[in-house]
Amino acid sequence: MDWLYSICLVVSAIAFFWAYLCHGIDKKGATIALIIAIVALVLAIVFFVIAVSDGSSSGSSWDKLSKEEKEWYVRNYGNGQYDKYQNAINDYKGN
Repeated sequence: MDWLYSICLVVSAIAFFWAYLCHGIDKKGATIALIIAIVALVLAIVFFVIAVSDGSSSGSSWDKLSKEEKEWYVRNYGNGQYDKYQNAINDYKGN
C-alpha cells in the first residue's frame, strides 16, 4: 500500500506542475492535468488512511496471546485475583 501512496503523490505533483505550466498556453490541457492531479491526490489520501488504519487495527496484546496464555492470565489475575495478590503482597511488606 505504501508504494501506491507514493505513486499517487508523484502523479499528483507532476499533474499539478503540468497544469501550472499549461495554464496560460492550453486551457483544456491544464484542466485535464488539474483533474488528474486532484484524483491522484484523493487516491493518495485514501491509501494513506488505509495504511494508517491497518497499522493501528492489528489487535490488542490480549488478542495476540495464545489460548493457554489467556487461560493463565484469567486463572491468575481474573475475577479480582490481582487485587487479592496485591493486598497480600502489601500486607507482607507491611504497607
